[in-house]
Amino acid sequence: MNLNILLVLLLLTQEATALPRNPFQPPESPCAAVTDRLQRWRLYGVISAETGSVAIMRDAQQNWRRVRKGMPMVPGASVAEIARQYVSVVLPSECAQPVYVWKIKGKNYGLDALIRAADGMAADQPRG
Repeated sequence: MNLNILLVLLLLTQEATALPRNPFQPPESPCAAVTDRLQRWRLYGVISAETGSVAIMRDAQQNWRRVRKGMPMVPGASVAEIARQYVSVVLPSECAQPVYVWKIKGKNYGLDALIRAADGMAADQPRG
């Protein structure tokens, strides 16, 4: 008896979750679904190394991620290139726009090079 009740409840919950799409709304394209998921990611920085660059990103669930070239971001999209100021992802072939790009925002990029240059100048000057 308990097994029958459990089976009926299981069937009812599956039917409730498998609702058909709304016929009055246009069907969502696979490209729109992928780009919608990618828009929720944020690029915070790029670390360059001899073995390859690593992008520091935050996903839609606010988890920090280390992203490398060739890594899948979301189903259907993988990292194509990681450069000093941007990360690009290749989208599925049926998309009109073949690449999605994040760019680093702000003016802070590369300021540590100026600090090192200033330290070098101070060391070269004679003390008086």
